[in-house]
Amino acid sequence: MNFNYQIRTSNRAKRISLHVSPEKGVEVVVPQGFSDHQRLHAFVQQRQDWVEKHLRKIQTQQASKQQQSAHHDFPPQQLQLNALQQNWVLAYQSASRASCQQIAPHQLLIKGSLSETHIQTSCKEWLRAQAKIHLIPWTMACSQAANLPCQRVFIKFQKSCWGSCSSKANINLNAKLLFFPPPVVQYVIVHEIAHLKHPNHSPAFWCLLEQLHGDYRQHREVLKRAWEYVPGWL
Repeated sequence: MNFNYQIRTSNRAKRISLHVSPEKGVEVVVPQGFSDHQRLHAFVQQRQDWVEKHLRKIQTQQASKQQQSAHHDFPPQQLQLNALQQNWVLAYQSASRASCQQIAPHQLLIKGSLSETHIQTSCKEWLRAQAKIHLIPWTMACSQAANLPCQRVFIKFQKSCWGSCSSKANINLNAKLLFFPPPVVQYVIVHEIAHLKHPNHSPAFWCLLEQLHGDYRQHREVLKRAWEYVPGWL
């Protein structure tokens, strides 16, 4: 499954039910005293298509809100990389040859046609490079600290998947993580590292995650609003 879910116990619940919302994400409500986690996980798996359909609907609605406000911050005048505690100021210059170069500490100059496509492409390429420089060593250090070896780390640009872990012990991270606060980035990284041992969201997985990242619940809640940190034009 490409989504996480949280479990909530309810005195009123008579059976297992699923809820999807922008505020709480995917929530499984179970009756008081329910303890069959294997049955619960199977229940969620059986309804995976339904959950993903509703998640896509929420993502579309959020993307629409972002698009409506995107013109207010494009072309971008700065890139606030919260993960690195850096704010980069952008300047633009029309030129026959395209380039993106650092001209001063935390200052970038983008040259070229200055079309919307060119600016977006230049920013994404630069962000991907920064993510490789910073997120890959970050992940490898966390992997070593957890004593859970990671083979390789890949940087990608995805709409809503912040991280994933493959059966080959490779971890994929979204370059947009650079816009998130450091503790939230740490949560995403450690979450994927925990999947190196438990490639599921079983109770054993959450127990390990709590050992590796004790306050993961707080940062998981922030991650549900993570799109607020990412520029609307990206």
